[in-house]
Amino acid sequence: MEQDQVLSVYGALHDTGALKQLEEYRNKADRLQQLVNQSVELFTRRTEEDLVSYVVTSLLQAFVPRHVAVFLDPLEYKAPVKTLYYRNLKPEEPPVRLASIDWLEPVLETSQEAVSFTAVLAAAPREAEALRPLDPELVVPLLGLNGLYGVVVIGARILDDPYTEEELRYINQFFVFASIGLQNILHYVSAVTDYKTRLYNHSFFNQRLMEEIQKVRRYGARFALLEIDIDHFKRLNDTYGHLAGDEVLYQFSRILEKSVRTEDVVSRYGGEEFLALLVECPPRDTLAVAERIRRAAEERVFSFRGEDIRMTVSVGVTYSYCAGLEEPADVIARADFALYEAKERGRNQVCTCRPGLLGVARRRRLARQAEAGC
Repeated sequence: MEQDQVLSVYGALHDTGALKQLEEYRNKADRLQQLVNQSVELFTRRTEEDLVSYVVTSLLQAFVPRHVAVFLDPLEYKAPVKTLYYRNLKPEEPPVRLASIDWLEPVLETSQEAVSFTAVLAAAPREAEALRPLDPELVVPLLGLNGLYGVVVIGARILDDPYTEEELRYINQFFVFASIGLQNILHYVSAVTDYKTRLYNHSFFNQRLMEEIQKVRRYGARFALLEIDIDHFKRLNDTYGHLAGDEVLYQFSRILEKSVRTEDVVSRYGGEEFLALLVECPPRDTLAVAERIRRAAEERVFSFRGEDIRMTVSVGVTYSYCAGLEEPADVIARADFALYEAKERGRNQVCTCRPGLLGVARRRRLARQAEAGC
């Protein structure tokens, strides 16, 4: 096609408005493709923190707002509302913290879409005033397994351009995908964690322990296993009540989390017993971790309804000496034997199960008891 013909066709398209319409179609197609790509990213995020970080980054890049704040309802017992805040594209200490987001639930769940701050202010004027330092334009819900899990407050844009109808549709669709991704994460977390302590449950721990045993078999890797038991826990429950016992379990679980590395795995084994899998941890460092846990429990004053509660723990330690020939239950039985020795010696101490006839006999006895249903 010659240049004159091209110009003629272009002029005709422009005069009829078709060119503008084609440009709008192209922009919509680009936006849809962007949403498809982002949905894949959202669905593959493995942690709540990772997903929220991606959501915030996407919003900042797409709209360049002055403020973005994320308020997440905590799943953990007695934990505060989690807050992330960005001003002029940079993370900063938030100027606003919320004690609860429950007041936003009736406002946001009716639409499940972005709501203008004006509408939020009209529905809950006293509570919404706290959001004013964020220069809010939009409040968007993040829906979890049981309703409203979090809210994202999007401020006015740096160039003061209004959010268009097309952009609002994009935001709403984007947060549908974000909510689905969040629900997947929360469902997974609930499936692998113990509700009372927020540690991993025993089923997940066994899976991870089996993975480490496989590494021992294939690559000669090593690990250590701690079994920790709260001393005289029944006496604690009888003295202070079961609610106090639950509080001690929760607070002690936080001690365990702080005492190990991110690559280690801590689980509630059952009742007042816990397991800690220390990956690639040599014996000297393992004993240091075990002693750190024992000492932290002994020195900690646990509080419950004005009562000061003290307790101690016993710790059994074993290593991956012969894990290549064992199953998870065998390794746990060795740690259990060491814990039994610690309690026999007076509690509030760390004992190690070393290879030998005594450990073999103990494992065989535990196996026979398990087969007999004891």
